Amino acid sequence: MGLARPSRFSKKPDSGDKKKINNTDLSNQTDGATRNFTTPDKYESGSLKLYVNGLRQMTGLNFTETSTTTFLTSFAPLAIDYIEVDYDLL
Repeated sequence: MGLARPSRFSKKPDSGDKKKINNTDLSNQTDGATRNFTTPDKYESGSLKLYVNGLRQMTGLNFTETSTTTFLTSFAPLAIDYIEVDYDLL
């Protein structure tokens, strides 16, 4: 019996007291003109991950964090676009 190979889908080790928020839907903020978005919670700087219609966006190219609760996109998502974020709580 050898060691079990870790799955590439295995859960990352818990980071201690940080709580991760996943799948927060911000689609109610899209209208084809809005580029500033607000999260319901304060998040740790650098932890925000943005997904538009399921595709992850690149920090610094597609969006920029502007505070611990807001970010600015380089484009205005349409009202039919699905916007979702993941982040670590501050």
